[in-house]
Amino acid sequence: MLCIIRQETDPYFNLAAEEYVLKHFERDCFMLWRNEPSIIVGKHQ
Repeated sequence: MLCIIRQETDPYFNLAAEEYVLKHFERDCFMLWRNEPSIIVGKHQ
């Protein structure tokens, strides 16, 4: 299992990174991050 721990708090980058990992990595991944205060609206949010 791949473990990704992000120190970046930019919500735009973190959501883009999450989508990239889900679409391009075939192995199991665990991604942990935190965002600066923000409102995230979406299908799975």
